[in-house]
This record gives sequence, C-alpha cells and structure tokens, in this order.
Amino acid sequence: MSKLWKRMFKAFGYGDVLLTIGTGKMTSKAEKELGLAGEHDYAVLDLKEVVGKRLLLIKNPWLKATAWRGYNLPPFRHADSDDANNGDSEDEDWKSVASTNAVDEVSYVSIDSVLKQDLSPGTFWMDINDVLQNYESMYLNWNPGLFRFRQDIHFQWDLVTKPLGHRSPQGSFNSNLQFGMFCELGGEVWILVSRHFKDKLSQTAASRTRDGFISLYSFSGTNKRVYLSRGVSEKGPYVDSPQTLLPLSIPARTPQTIVLSEQDLPKVLHTFTLSVFSNSPLSLAPAQPKYACRETIRSSWTDNSSGGSASSPSYGQNPQFCIKVTRETSIALLLETSTEELNVHVKLLHSGGKRVFTLTARDIIVDSKEYRRGCVLAELSAKLDPGSYTIVCSTFTAGETGDFTLTVDTDLAVALKAIPKEGAGRIRTILSDASFPSGIRTIAAPLVPRRLLRINVRANYVQPRGSTAPVHTNSPLRVTIELGRGPNRQILIASAGGTFSDAISGIRTDEVDLRPDMIARQDLWLVLERLSLGLEGPGTVEPKVSVETFVDAPDVIDVGVWREWER
Repeated sequence: MSKLWKRMFKAFGYGDVLLTIGTGKMTSKAEKELGLAGEHDYAVLDLKEVVGKRLLLIKNPWLKATAWRGYNLPPFRHADSDDANNGDSEDEDWKSVASTNAVDEVSYVSIDSVLKQDLSPGTFWMDINDVLQNYESMYLNWNPGLFRFRQDIHFQWDLVTKPLGHRSPQGSFNSNLQFGMFCELGGEVWILVSRHFKDKLSQTAASRTRDGFISLYSFSGTNKRVYLSRGVSEKGPYVDSPQTLLPLSIPARTPQTIVLSEQDLPKVLHTFTLSVFSNSPLSLAPAQPKYACRETIRSSWTDNSSGGSASSPSYGQNPQFCIKVTRETSIALLLETSTEELNVHVKLLHSGGKRVFTLTARDIIVDSKEYRRGCVLAELSAKLDPGSYTIVCSTFTAGETGDFTLTVDTDLAVALKAIPKEGAGRIRTILSDASFPSGIRTIAAPLVPRRLLRINVRANYVQPRGSTAPVHTNSPLRVTIELGRGPNRQILIASAGGTFSDAISGIRTDEVDLRPDMIARQDLWLVLERLSLGLEGPGTVEPKVSVETFVDAPDVIDVGVWREWER
C-alpha cells in the first residue's frame, strides 16, 4: 500500500488522478456508530501527509449526509475532547517533528489543525488504514495525458459458443481473448480494459452481482497465445466493475502476452475496449497461436472407460488416441474437462499408435506431470519424429466420469483418431479358468478353427475372493498360440513380444490369422506358461488364471480343456 500511496499522493497533487471509494454491506447499527452509509460511494477531495499519518478528505455527496465519527477515537481526538490541549498529547509531538522539516517535498501540518478545519456537512478526514478497514473498494481514475502514446482495440467475446460448450476450466486460457504486445524501449506501460454496457439494467447495483468479474494477466517473454494461467508475470484482481487497470514495467525488447480473464460473466456476447498507454511506441494485436496446426477431439470418461492412473490395473481402459506424424514437428497436448473437480492427466507414448495397457518410463515421450484439476498441458521441448504414437487421457481415480476435450497443436498437420476399446466389434469368449498343477509351469488347450479368423488372447490372474493382495505378486505369465510341438513347433503369436510379464493389467497378444488347414498335419495350441512354480507346500492354493479370446465372428473356433503340456 505504501508504494500505491506515494503514487496517488504525487499524482493527486498534480491533478492527474481522481479518487472515489465505496463501502460494502453494513448493518444499521454499524452505520449509526460509524457515521457511514452501507453500499455507498464517496468522493475523495484531498490527500495530506501528517507526521506518521496519511489522510484522505472524504465527501458524502448526499445533501443531509452524516460524517465519519471515527475521529473521536484515538489517535484522532476532536479538538473539543478533554485531552486536546494536554501538553503530553500526540499533537505536541507531531508539531515538534513537523518543525524539523526532515522530509523533502512533504509539507507536514499539525493533526490538530487538520481536524479543526471548517468542513461542510458530510465531509471528514480519515486515515488510509481506516479507509482500508471500513471501505470495500477504491477507484482511481488516471489522466491519460500522462502517457505520450495510446492504442485501442475494440473486440467481442462470445461466451455462448465457447469450444467446450461450457466455461473454460479454472486455470485454462485456451478460449480466452489474448493480445500480443511489443515495446522496443520498454518502460512503464498501463493496460486498461473496459467492458461495454448494453442497457441500463446491466449497470444497476442489483445486477452487478450476476454480471461477473474480469481481470488482466500478463505473460513476459512471449507474444504468442498461452494455454494456462500458470507462469503469469503480472496479474490484476478480479473486479465486478466495468474497468480494470494493469500497470506494467517491462524490459526493453521483451514481448508480452495480455490475457483477458473472466469469472461468472453471463453467457452472452460481450464487447470490450483494450487501451494501452506508454511513453514509447509499441505494437498491439491479437496474439497468434504458438503452433500452425490444431486438431481437437471430444470424448468422455464413462463407467467402462475410466481406468484411473498408471498404477491402476484398469489403466488400459482409459480413452486413448492414435496420432500419426508424417514429418518432424513440435507438439503440445491440452486436456480440459467440464467436470472441474476431476484431477486429470495426459501422456504421449511410444506405442505404434496401438492401445496401451502397461507403461514403463522409456515409453513416455512427454506428459503433464502431476494430476491437476480441470486442465493440464503436456508440451514437448524437442521435435517429435515421424511415426505413430498413442495419447492416453486419464483421471486420478478409476471410475470417475466426465466429458473432456483433447487439443493437439503441432507445426504440421497430423492425423488424430480415437483408438477402439479392447475387443470393440469382436466376439469375446471367456474360457474356463486355468490353474497350474503343483510342479507344472506350462498348460495348454487345443484350438480348432472352423474357418479363416482373426484372434487375440488376454490372460490375467484371478483375484481370490476376500483377498486384498495384489494379483501381480504371482509368477509372471506368458501366453502364446503355437502350431505343432517339439523343436520344430512354430510360435504364431506371443504376449509381450515373447517375454514373461507380471503386468497388473494382465497379458495379451496381438491379433493373428488362423485357418482350418493349419491343423491338417499339426495340432494348434493355446499355451499358458508361468516363469516359476509359484506357491508350493502343504495347504497352499495355486491361483487361477482367467483367459479370454476375441475373434471377428461367432462360432469360428473351438477351444478344448486345459491340460499339462510339454514341448
């Protein structure tokens, strides 16, 4: 407040600022005791610096107005009070200090002489600290002639047709109006935004509470559009008044992005004027996107597609998207949700554009780091090589539902599409649970294809009823489809590239074609293996394994019973 007071005091002396202040809601008792009117505006007629005090001369414009009664309380004693002429009073101390003239350009006067001035009804002096305590707002109207240069931009903001069909999540500036500014010499720059009123009703105090709030944000070092409010250099308060000012002191040749932010503005077409004041030439224009190309896709987390974080067994159920890049490009991923209480996250992965079920650190190209409410950003600092990749959008907890929008910005055009859910459009068959006899590592079931088909297999340990132990504590598994036995057998497809895996989301194969003629000379087997013997000893129970097949048509393959199997 000290810095603002010095600026106000100096400018007021030159006639370069007009001040008004306003009270908030007050009880009748408080109004009577203080001599102030609730929800009322007051004019400021003068500013004075008295030794140790900063005083404002305030005027209530009502004809029969009361004056503030706080000057009857210490340290403001009325001239007629009992101790007004006491030799030990603070007035005597102030007079002696004032006689020293210790501070240049400030004329100190006795507090007693200030309070003894003949004032018109409704006019009174008040210390700045009492102003801050008893008034809710202060309006400063500056002289635009303080600056040599001025630029204005008139614009509209349509809050009816926002990209998400709702208000942007808190912290997201993706759909906000933004302006790029560049000042070669730098220095002091003031930015003023004015909201236009369309009718008298919108100007009434009754409607002010539902007219929302506006603020200005400034980002230094760029004049391109920004995605999030994080990283802001300077920002103003959210105000429900029609204007708000953001003063800046910017270095030379340092671009700025200015963002207009809102809270609870009505969903209508709004019009504004952005005015920029400076003492050196500057350029101001709508901010341009950081990237040339944009792809947007809308989706949702449902009961069946909300898999939770990467530590969840159901992570692979989350909405996933394939992005195909034909040439080297920069990339940024913005995830926004209309359900702002959701903590969300987005990852870009090495996966060939296929659905991802498990992750390792080396799979991650870039992600949005920690889960955050409403919106997150993942931006790659390096270039992304040509290829196909997978984007995973997740909530922190499995089962949370809500809509979201994924925005992908790149230097060059890319192809973006949703990856179908596992088994989408295919016939799912749950086989009999498999179990390993004691001392056996491998079991198998015979396969008999009836016609040409495409098949893939998924397997996972069954969580024992009443058990809280995670299933991935069991021995790692591998599932294969093999033609023949012995050293000449042929492995047609294998899970995890042929390695054993203890993935908490289970193991699965890619799709493979099977034909009836394959079994003319050799048998076809679905083989399930474990890396170690697992649980052994009296009273122990070997865990069961759930196995599912996915095929492209009904009644195209027969699967036999599980049996011990040796190669």
